[in-house]
Order: sequence, then C-alpha cells, then structure tokens
Amino acid sequence: MTVLVVAQTENNKLKKVSLEAISAGRNIVEETKCRLIVLSFETISNAESLGALGAQKVVICETDNNSEQYANIISNFVSKEHITTVLFSSTSLGNDLAARVAGKVGAGVAFNCVSVDFIEGMIQAKKTVSNLLATIEFNSLISVATISPNTQKIKIFKRKTCPVEFSENLGSVLKTVVKERTSVTKKNLENAEIVVCGGYGVKEPGNFKMIDLLAEHIGGETGATKTAVEVGLADENKHIGASGKLINPLLYIGCGVNGSREHLDGIKTSRVIVAINKNPDAPLVQNADYVILDDMWRVIPSIISELEKEKFRKKSEN
Repeated sequence: MTVLVVAQTENNKLKKVSLEAISAGRNIVEETKCRLIVLSFETISNAESLGALGAQKVVICETDNNSEQYANIISNFVSKEHITTVLFSSTSLGNDLAARVAGKVGAGVAFNCVSVDFIEGMIQAKKTVSNLLATIEFNSLISVATISPNTQKIKIFKRKTCPVEFSENLGSVLKTVVKERTSVTKKNLENAEIVVCGGYGVKEPGNFKMIDLLAEHIGGETGATKTAVEVGLADENKHIGASGKLINPLLYIGCGVNGSREHLDGIKTSRVIVAINKNPDAPLVQNADYVILDDMWRVIPSIISELEKEKFRKKSEN
C-alpha cells in the first residue's frame, strides 16, 4: 500500500489544509506500515522537513496552473507508483481534482471527510451528514478522499527529513524532445526521432488520420501494432514490433496500444515512452514513462489544438 497526499501551496509554503491532509494520511501509515508520498505542483520551502510529519518522500512537479493537467499528472503518478489511497484537501481545487482523478483511475471517492483509517482490511472514511457521523467503506482498489479543514491534529512524530525529488511533467518532456529533433525531414520508421503509434483501439482505418495528424504536428512518423496491421487498420510497412520494425526514437507515443510483448520488444530502446490509454492495466501503460489515462479521442484532439495554438502564437510574435 502507498498513500499519496496532493499538496496545495501558496508562495512556496504548504497551506495548513495540506498539513492536515498529511496528518490524515499518517493515520493510515501507522495502521498499515505503508509508504506516504507528498506530491506538489510548486516548489516547497524546506520540503525535506515534511519527513517529520511522516512523509517518506516529497515529489515536486512544477507545471502550468491547469486542473486537467494536474489530474493527468496525478493519475499517471498513481499508476506508476501503485498508489492505493489519494488524499486531497477539501477545497474547491481539491474536490475538483479528487473527482477528476477518481474518474480517470476508476477509484471510489468521498468528499469532506473528517477522518480516513484502515479498518478490517479496507479504507474507511468518516464524514458529517446532517449532524450525524457517517462511515464510508471503499471496496475499490484505489480510494480517493478529501479532508475537511480543521479536523486533523498536526503532529511532529520525529525530527527527521525525507528525500525530495523533482519530476518533469509530460508537457515539458514533449516540448524538450520535440525541440531536440535534429531534422524535420521525413525519415523511415526505423530512423524516426518521434513515432506516434496506433493500436487496435483505433478501431477503424479512417481513424488513423488522427494519428497521422498528431505525428505531422510534432514532426514524427506513424506506426502501428501487429494487431492493428492484421485487422487492416494500417499497412504492413507500419508494423512496429519484434516481428516487424524495431525503433529507437527520442519519443514514442502509443495511442490505444495495449502493449503485447511482441510490440514492447520493438520499442524498448525508445528514450521516452508515452501511453494514451483509458485502461490502467494495459501492459504499455505499466511500462510507459508517462501515461495519460483517458479516452484517446478526447486527448489527441486536445494535444493537436494546443500545438496549433502554440504555432499561431509564435507566428503572431514574429
């Protein structure tokens, strides 16, 4: 088990509501001996001192102030770190992110809780409803809860520090990798620096036009999985995998790709692997550096739209 507390900050300092959320998470740690990780989207002054509150690690991921981007980063982190419980502060932002993340990772969610504990093998949360104290039992693999302000006693358990990691978000990685390309000329798939791959989730041959369009916008080449080729979604010369073409790009983006062993063997030397998939159990998701847990037909048009806005902005500046 691992508990993740998503912190809120102001002027590089944790808000009191986040300190309370950490204290709530600490209760679960004491009951289960699991890990407690704090995630922040802004640098925290003296972040290492959160070890005194029970945090085993603090992760800083600076990014733009955007709720959907926050939710994608959190969902990706939940998948990569095998998080079982996610705690937010019960604020307008915290409740919004809790709902978004719960939907993306398939978790149960409870809002405005006064306590969260591990009892009889499951996470249980308590909240006040019409002057009554209600108990909520989670039967989902992942539980998400928001902690009401002024309900937790902040305790200093040990005067110790914890490690602080700085993590790049997906948006900054994409910008960096695309910028590093040595050429925008068309290359064959094996030598391409950026590859956008479509899987069986593309469903129809005509839908590959969207995959092609994304690849075109970032100067990449289009590939396909063996299954996608076999059912006629893409040409044989697009096949990426152990029995097809072995690729070694700076950036690989898999869209609707489940990730068979045959396919993973064909992309394993990619510098950065990104998975766009709504299935958190897909092998590619488990092996990716970055994951967007969402419907690819919502994600891809959004990425293309942002790229077009950026292109227009640069033209306007010139």
